[in-house]
Amino acid sequence: MENPEVPFPDFVGTQFFQSRALRAGSSVAERWNHAAFGPTLLAPPLPDWWASRLGDTLLVTPPIFGDGAGHQGYSLTTSERTVVTRNGTVISDEPFLGVAVDVPPGPATYRVAMRAERGAPFDLATVVDAAWTFRSSHVDGDEPQRLPLSAVRMTPPVDRNNTAPSGQPFLVPLAIDAQPGSSPGAVAALSVEVSYDDGASWRSARVVNLFGHRFVLLQHPASAGHVSLRTRLEDTRHTVIEQTVIHAYRIAPRG
Repeated sequence: MENPEVPFPDFVGTQFFQSRALRAGSSVAERWNHAAFGPTLLAPPLPDWWASRLGDTLLVTPPIFGDGAGHQGYSLTTSERTVVTRNGTVISDEPFLGVAVDVPPGPATYRVAMRAERGAPFDLATVVDAAWTFRSSHVDGDEPQRLPLSAVRMTPPVDRNNTAPSGQPFLVPLAIDAQPGSSPGAVAALSVEVSYDDGASWRSARVVNLFGHRFVLLQHPASAGHVSLRTRLEDTRHTVIEQTVIHAYRIAPRG
């Protein structure tokens, strides 16, 4: 988007990932900016990113608009909020995404909830909610310790316009990405819900395992619109991840 009064484009959004070495003469295909958009914890660029504890300071700053490949994503938003609770009591409530907050040294249960809303020119991921509930206590030393958190990543087989066909069954691959350098527990419970009316109502979706991979089995309605997705994961360390993406991808009208 360009503003005629300034020489540079206005910021709308960006995606990035850590650089990697490629072999000369080889062909490499990468897909960027495809649904479903949501939080990612892959490839933190610094030792204390994306979620860590140093002494008695919690730092939780994961990108909320990562794409289906896990590329980190940031976006122009209309509303942002991060709320932190300790043993059920709010200790921080700020109108932006991410938090650095000092906490007592003793063990406690924390919940970090982030919410972002965005409007035009965006039609996808118009609301993203992400919340992590976890145990944490004092960390000795001068090095940050990464929190054992994960993110659920959906990669629907959509076209270049992030659109899928209507009126038919649809398998959506599902990946659970642990934050590098951390040790989350194994999956104890995983549920997915789908909405075809922008989150006004939700229904359970079936999670299936095929050839060693997880998929969500959906039944797209015959009409055009959007698919919204809501997930909840609990691991064997009793860490809970809750994610909601309104307008995860589009459904095309029948031709």
